[in-house]
Amino acid sequence: MKQPNEPEQKKPIAYVIPWVIMAAFMGVMWLVVEVYPC
Repeated sequence: MKQPNEPEQKKPIAYVIPWVIMAAFMGVMWLVVEVYPC
């Protein structure tokens, strides 16, 4: 367990994950709107 060695390396990942999920969600929604126009 070398967590205390580089604890700052995990922070950016945890900060980016929400943005990645948000971008993926937006992309899926846009795809659904494009494929299934109301």
